[in-house]
Parts: sequence; structure tokens; C-alpha cells
Amino acid sequence: NGNEAFFRSALATDMLCVSGDMLARADEKPSEWEHRRHRFAAYADAWKRFGFIRMFRTLLVREKVRVQLLAFSDGERRLTNLLHLVEVLHREADSRQQTPAGLLKWLVDRCSADAPGSDEHQLRLESDELAVKIVTVHKSKGLEYPIVFCPFGWEGSKLRTDGQVIFHHPDSTGRVTVDLGSEQLDAHRIMAQHEVLAENLRLLYVAVTRAKKRCYLFWGRIRTAETSAMAYLLHLSETADEADVLRAMQQRFATLDDDDLLADLHQLAQRSKGSIRVEKLPGQFEKKRRSEPVEDKTLECPVFSGKIDRTWKISSFSAMVFRQTQDVDLPDHDVDLSLPAATRSETPEDARRTADPRTIFDFPRGARAGIFFHDLLEHLDFSPAHKSERADRINAKLKQYGYDSGWQKTVRRTVENLLRVRMQADGQEVSLSGVAVKNRINEMEFYFPQKPISPEGLGNIFSLHAGSAVPAELPGHLQNLSFSPTGGYLMGYMDMLFMHENRFYLLDWKTNHLGHRLQDYSMANLADTMFSEQYILQYCLYTVAANRYLRLHRPDYNYSEHFGGVFYVFIRGVDAAAGPAYGIYHNRPDPGLIRSLDEALIE
Repeated sequence: NGNEAFFRSALATDMLCVSGDMLARADEKPSEWEHRRHRFAAYADAWKRFGFIRMFRTLLVREKVRVQLLAFSDGERRLTNLLHLVEVLHREADSRQQTPAGLLKWLVDRCSADAPGSDEHQLRLESDELAVKIVTVHKSKGLEYPIVFCPFGWEGSKLRTDGQVIFHHPDSTGRVTVDLGSEQLDAHRIMAQHEVLAENLRLLYVAVTRAKKRCYLFWGRIRTAETSAMAYLLHLSETADEADVLRAMQQRFATLDDDDLLADLHQLAQRSKGSIRVEKLPGQFEKKRRSEPVEDKTLECPVFSGKIDRTWKISSFSAMVFRQTQDVDLPDHDVDLSLPAATRSETPEDARRTADPRTIFDFPRGARAGIFFHDLLEHLDFSPAHKSERADRINAKLKQYGYDSGWQKTVRRTVENLLRVRMQADGQEVSLSGVAVKNRINEMEFYFPQKPISPEGLGNIFSLHAGSAVPAELPGHLQNLSFSPTGGYLMGYMDMLFMHENRFYLLDWKTNHLGHRLQDYSMANLADTMFSEQYILQYCLYTVAANRYLRLHRPDYNYSEHFGGVFYVFIRGVDAAAGPAYGIYHNRPDPGLIRSLDEALIE
């Protein structure tokens, strides 16, 4: 709910295990704490959108809750209690469609001293050592348990009569033999059935000898029981025909009723001198009645008569411009939209390669290239002292993304160009090599509650602030967008927000391929691309979010004084020797435009 005290109290719990010292030093690392806040805001949103259990599973993994709890001396107990509580909460939330507030109230009520309890709320064992285990006979071999239940010892040993049998030949070699229908098929079938019976006897022996103190066997006139290992042990006559034991077992079993079976068991119990006891199963078991035939009815699919508010959604720049509705919560890393549709998809690298030495203009295009560079630059330290570490990181990322190692020199040279070039911002020089890790936030995610707005309304705002940074054609271009008027939340990811000499800048990496020459990335060409791809709208939305963030977290912040603008860095067109005239687009949106967008967009 945005309450800072609640947020810090949650972090201080044993489940999340943030120490008092870390809480006290929160103001020293604002970027780290803002990242935590965004994660928890995402959990709250996931709860509302997808339900309690999906949210909690995400939190369990991302916050390393298992590791935190198991570090305690009674960690297993704590973790078991937590997982049990989560299961109970999920059942309540799912069965009653509880809102977060409703589920919290239900939990508070259950925790009160006079709240009625139930069996499902009883504490569970924190370890499986004392729990009931269900294992196969094969899996249990070599193990021991205090008490063993064997409910399925009545499996039959008779084979299907499908015209072939597999058995071990009775000669000295004992080779496996398949009889596909010889004259000795019946005799071989008897041998095969004896082998199955022998195996069932072996498995029964394994099962009953797992018990250290007590073993329960279940027996009765059950289907297939007449040829089972238990029938052989409990009821076969000593004078039975050994040539065909299964036939003898079937004949013997057919002559016995329930009382006869019970009499055989009691005789065995008497001979055991107290080590075997015979008891009937408790309760009465009635045969299932066949259900009455159901008369034919015409079934109809229920018709939904409610209304879905389709104006409320989580939107983004991509959704506004490209009507992308899937994966709206993922960073909108640039796809090379300036290319014809037929060439936007990834193509084999060899098809794009020119003769070495390779240049960055020849680097493969497409979505994978954009994600590769965003991922790489997000994890690099820009300072000159870390140049060797950057080289190692580049090699690792090329391998991770499946690019051949021949691109190492090209990518390293490109990265050093990006870090050394002196970018111009209203008369001030900005070099990324001078931006410390602590002064930047990578992939900064933002959410803000959005007022309903239409393409026409968006275009009108820009038309009121037309100027050098807002091309005259842009308002009409925005009014022709096809997104529906929407409210709800607007979200996005800024590639980087950084501070340099007490001014703040937004930076967005672009891998668009505009040509194979440095001149193709001139200021004029970049301005055309910024207009045609709607990047002007993108950076204005990002500036609104960054401006809100800075106003909240820096009491002395003033847009005109402290915001240095946005840099759109077209990676392929940057050359430190050529300076900022190529590959780098800079603009600082008019304060009045940002104020108008803020008022029109944010609730």
C-alpha cells in the first residue's frame, strides 16, 4: 500500500532477514532500495492479477526465503510452518475469491485466541523422517521402517494368452528364450508363470522384511489373488501338483469360501506362537451400487452476461505504438523496426558477415542483437580501471548468446567508443567512463497509475508544446495511433538513469541498423528515426516517470536545474574520435510539456 513503515517491517522479518544495520543505511543506497520497492510493488500487482499462490511462489524464489529460514537452528520447523500457512491461505483465497484485504482480515480473525480451529490448521512435521512414506517395493530394498503396510500383496502371476511367452531355458545356460508359438508353447507358458510367481514371492519377501517392529498384510478374496504369492504361501496344499503350481493354486482357491480362508490364516497364526495376529478390517464395506441411468438432457454452454472493463489495463509505450499486449511487463528492448518487415527476423550470421576486419555495422541485426547489447552494458563497470574485466564479460556474453568469438575485438572496440565519447548536453560534456556504478540505475522499472487517455488527447498535448524538439508533424502522427483509450497503469523500463556532476540523465541504447557508414548516423538521420519510430513519445513518457521519481527522492530536486535530458545512443554509429556528431541523440523535453503529460497521465 506504499506505507514505508510497513515495507521496512516486512523486510525485517525472519522470512526476508534484512538486518537493522541495512535498514539504517537504506538512504545511502537509494537505487538498491528503490529496486526492492519495485519488486514488492510487482508482487502486489501479481497477487491482484494472478492470485495469491503465484505471487508467493515468485517471492519465495526471488527473495531466497528458503535459504533465509533454513539458516536458523530450527529452520526446517520455520519453513514447514510457512509453507503450511501458505497452503491454507491459498485454499481460502481460491475457494472464496478473497481480495488481499479480505484474506488478511481472515488471517487476523483465525489468529485470535477464540477462533475455531480445524484439522488442516494443525502443525505439520518439519521433516519426512517421521512422516508416512509411500514407496515401491523395488525402491524400499535395503531400507527399514518401524511399521510397514503392504496393501497390494495379492497381485496375480498368471500370464496373458497372447500367443508368445518369455522364459529362461531350463538348460545349464539359463538363456532368455521367446516362444512365438512352438509345439511346446503350453509347457513354456507354465515355466514362464512359475518364474513370475517366483519373482512375486521375492518381492513379497522384500516388502515384509522392511519392517522393524510391525508389518500389516491385507488379504481376502480379491481379483487375481488366486495366483498371487500370498495365495501360494497361505493356502497351497503340500500335496499340490508341482508341475503346474498355478493351476493347483486356482483349483485349491476355488474350493475355499471366506470362512475357509480365515481358518487357514488362524492355523498359521497359531503356529507362529504369537508373532502373527489375524484381524478383520474395521467397518462395513458395501458393494457399490450401479448408478441409475441418467435421462438425456440438452446441455447448453453458459452465456457470460457481465461486462469486462477493457479500458483498465497495464499499458506501455509498446502497447501504445505497436499494439503489443503480450509481455507488457518485460523491457521493450528495441527490435530493428526501421528495416523492411521481411528483414526484421534473425538471419544466419554468415549471411550478414563481410570480410574481416569486421565492423559494428556488420554485426548481426534483430532482436537478439538488441538483447545482447542491453544485457552486456547493464552489467559492465564503465570506469577505465575495469577495462580487463569488461573484456572478459564481453567474451562470456558473446558465448552465452551464440555469437562466434571473431566478434570479440569488434564489440570491445564498440564498447570503448561508447564509454569514451564526449556527449554534449546543453553545453556540458558527459562521458560514461566517468559515471560510477553507484550513480546509475540499470533497467529502472516504473509503474504509475494512469488516467484514461486517447491518441487524440495525447496529440493535443504535444501540439500545445510544438517547437524544435517537437516536430510539427508529431501531434498528428500521435493522433493517428490506434490504441484504445485506456486507464489503469503505465509501465516501462528505462535502460539507464544516471547522475553526472549533480545532474540526472536518461539513456536508452539503440541497436537499429541505419546503414554501413558513419554518416548514416548523422544528427539529421537520427532525428528522422526518432520521429518515425515514435521514440520522442517514448522518452517523454520515461522523463515523466523519472521526474516523478526524482521529486519524491530528492527534496531539493528541480527539473530545470537538475535534469540534463535524455540520450538515445545508437550503438552502431558511435565513434569516440568523431565525437558526438554521430550516433548520439540528445534532447531535454520542455518543462511545460512534461508538466502537461504528468497532469494528463498520472492519477
